[in-house]
Amino acid sequence: ATATTTLTTPVGAIRYIIDPARSEVAYFAGEKLASLPTNSVAKGTTKEISGEFFIGARGLDATRESKFSVDLRNLTPDESRRDLRVQLTLETVRRRLASSCNPGEPLTR
Repeated sequence: ATATTTLTTPVGAIRYIIDPARSEVAYFAGEKLASLPTNSVAKGTTKEISGEFFIGARGLDATRESKFSVDLRNLTPDESRRDLRVQLTLETVRRRLASSCNPGEPLTR
């Protein structure tokens, strides 16, 4: 994310706009494959993210609405054999975007 403008808020928050060229969204999912002796972690990523957030002297500025959206259709798993499973699980044909307005909340679809 890139700082764009200092806003007039009680704590002097700075507005950050997410730059998809320099940002990435990722998921990590633990898995145990029958063919492997140990657990592994699956990872998927996308740069299809947009939004903004506000940071003040004490962290995220709760007086301003921070929000972002992720295009789930372009999530790319670290192994191509997982791609169809991820797309089916997330129902990306019906719900292409996930978004959030409050950090710490799960993404909504």
